[in-house]
Amino acid sequence: MIIRRGSVIINYGAIRSGLFTETVHCGPGPGSERRLGREGRAPAVPDSLQDGEPVKERMRRTMLIEAEIWTVARTEKGNAVLIKPVGSDRAVPIFIGQLEAQSILFGLAGVPVPRPMTHDLFLSVLEKTNVSVERVEITELKDRTFYSRLLLKHGMKRLTLDARPSDSLGIASRVHCPVFIAETIVDEASVAVNLISEDEARLEPDDPFQEDLQEESNREELEKALEQAVETENYEEAARIRDQLNEL
Repeated sequence: MIIRRGSVIINYGAIRSGLFTETVHCGPGPGSERRLGREGRAPAVPDSLQDGEPVKERMRRTMLIEAEIWTVARTEKGNAVLIKPVGSDRAVPIFIGQLEAQSILFGLAGVPVPRPMTHDLFLSVLEKTNVSVERVEITELKDRTFYSRLLLKHGMKRLTLDARPSDSLGIASRVHCPVFIAETIVDEASVAVNLISEDEARLEPDDPFQEDLQEESNREELEKALEQAVETENYEEAARIRDQLNEL
């Protein structure tokens, strides 16, 4: 049975028989009809793909769930950033280097730095070229290596960049974009968060610039003292201060 409703022609007989056809009438005459749907029986989903991987397993492997950067912890195996699915009591530890851990902690804590770090520089380049970070995806765990990608947007275009998880998360910690992780990774590599001790979860950002800042502060104080010594014609004191400045 074919029923016309306004400008839409619906073939109910085809729907009942498993066929689906929908035609929109755009104007007078049969030549003005535009087919929207596809006519014919819906193809069955194959049990496996050409590479032999089961379809259900491929779909499960590529299914992403929203997560968050829960914390950065110091463990017996090294520094790890823990990715926790939203609403879950489990987290995936991804082991990273000390510098990468510090960068993520700086981003999470909003610690200002006197000079831009690598992730700050990358974001500055994106900003100058009108590119925004839409999300981070941790997509695969293969041979004990995690894989991730950055999804960027430039106008109406969307770009995907392959990236190390430590870099992706260092950027995400600064722009606060959504983070997603493959469900299979959570099933395979997650640990219960209650197994992580408070001491491990309390890793705080060390300030690698603190020593430089202290040295700069000392230099400024010595330069002021040197200027005052010269003004008062205390040249012996000025010479001593000059030697201290040369040692910095």
